[in-house]
Amino acid sequence: TAAAADPGADGGAGLPLTQADLAEMANVSRHTANAVLGQFEHRGWVRLGYGRIALLDEAGLRDLLAADG
Repeated sequence: TAAAADPGADGGAGLPLTQADLAEMANVSRHTANAVLGQFEHRGWVRLGYGRIALLDEAGLRDLLAADG
């Protein structure tokens, strides 16, 4: 579907960012970034698409960061 092709199609903020880009920015392996993003997607915080990541629950991610210290 079009929504699956464009992670931002349902109102989420679609960012043109690959998992490899994010892994490099976070100084972790692509495997680690993929695992964490998969958990985030499972919790409904993000949706992953080809070369894009959509932020679906910014408040949830902020809560995670606040709890982590």
